[in-house]
Amino acid sequence: MLLNSLLILLMSQSVCCRKSEPSLSEAAAGLFRGSDKYDFTIEVPAAGMECFWHFAHQSGSFYLTYMVQSSNQQLFVTVNSPDGVLVASNSEAAGQMNFQTEVTGFYRMCLGNHNN
Repeated sequence: MLLNSLLILLMSQSVCCRKSEPSLSEAAAGLFRGSDKYDFTIEVPAAGMECFWHFAHQSGSFYLTYMVQSSNQQLFVTVNSPDGVLVASNSEAAGQMNFQTEVTGFYRMCLGNHNN
C-alpha cells in the first residue's frame, strides 16, 4: 500500500466585517482570529481521500498550498464553499489555490490519492 505525505499551508484572512458574521467581543475574537493559519503534514493512503474543514469569513482571502513529498505522484484537491459549491480544484503534485470567500462558514478541502 503506497502512502503519500503532503505538506499543507492554509490561511484565511478577513478583509472586512459584514452583518452575516458573528458579532464577537474583542476578547472572544482573539480566540478565533489568531488560529487562521496552519502548517501541517498528513498521509493519504493509496486510493484514499482525506477531508478537512476551515472556517472563513465572507469577503476574506483563502489560501491553500500543498505539495506531495513522494516522487511522481499526483493528488486531486478540491475546495467547496459552505453551500457545497466547488470553488477550486487541482490535480497536480504541488499547487496553490487562492480565492476571495463569498460566504461565511466552513469551507471543505478534500485531498484524494485516487491515481496512486
